[in-house]
Amino acid sequence: MPVLQDFLPGSSDVDWCETNYAHSKYLAEYYNTISNAGFLVLPALAIYLFRSYSKHVTSGIDVILILLIVVGLGSAYFHGTLSFVGQLIDELAIAWVLLASFAIWTPKHMLPELFRRDRRKLVQAMVVVGLLTTLLAFIKPIVNSFVLLSISIPIAVILCIEMQRCRDRRAWRLLWTSLFLLVMALAAWLSDKFCCSLWQSLGFPYLHSIWHLLILGCSYLASVLCAYLHALQETPHLKPCIVFWPSWLGSGVPYVQIVESIAP
Repeated sequence: MPVLQDFLPGSSDVDWCETNYAHSKYLAEYYNTISNAGFLVLPALAIYLFRSYSKHVTSGIDVILILLIVVGLGSAYFHGTLSFVGQLIDELAIAWVLLASFAIWTPKHMLPELFRRDRRKLVQAMVVVGLLTTLLAFIKPIVNSFVLLSISIPIAVILCIEMQRCRDRRAWRLLWTSLFLLVMALAAWLSDKFCCSLWQSLGFPYLHSIWHLLILGCSYLASVLCAYLHALQETPHLKPCIVFWPSWLGSGVPYVQIVESIAP
């Protein structure tokens, strides 16, 4: 059956620079697979760190962090098998993260009146878009790329606009660090894609695995920044602030802490 063939290893047209089955007879791209481990560890830790934010601002942060874990699982499945279904799961998981981020963190003053009065309607609309994208992606995979661009660009523009009103030095530091990681990640992705023969001749065809690590850092920092800006706008009385774990280091994993919790 044609559908079952899409689950077969190697059924995807996408194949990265790393030599297939060079380090394991079970994983097609060994380093591209295991480099997704960070997507399982960091979001899981963040769910714990963001527990006060989830309780007092929005539990949507948990949804986004869980979806980041799904991104890691989907990417690991794809690079481990190079199957067409794995490719779609990998790409669709990213689309769902962006759709959830747009639904949860778009500032109210930028929303149409219908969604401004009830954000749940925006969430429902993004769920419908996500379901349609998932369905159409199996018929026409290019649809997913269109959705990724259509959502990621507005999110980036909104973030830049909202940061113009921010005076928090920690927030700006997160923004610049996130942008630096994004540039480095894109450089690694493009180099692995278009300069594969060079890296193979150097004995290091693993830049796509580095892309995974860099884009995880970029995505997480951007999520923390969006969560912080959202809390400043929606619940300023709770005095949200960016802090780091472990606290005694003075730097580390950033997250948003609620200083003044809502009284029981």
